[in-house]
Amino acid sequence: MVRRILLIVLLITVALMALLFGWLNPDPVSLDLGFAAFTAPLSFICIGALLLGWLFGLGTGSVWSLRKSRQNRR
Repeated sequence: MVRRILLIVLLITVALMALLFGWLNPDPVSLDLGFAAFTAPLSFICIGALLLGWLFGLGTGSVWSLRKSRQNRR
């Protein structure tokens, strides 16, 4: 029960920090990826980069975990 409450408080805190970050950084930024270029607010680009990094870390961690569990089964 306490763990669930702490998780909810953490999620609300992170959401409020993301809203504050977006409110403080509304300036548009041009981003050129080599194959595509676009303009977006700085906060969207930073949050997108964080999400992509998190997904990449989750993917590589999952692959490592699966390999380790296969080795342990053998």
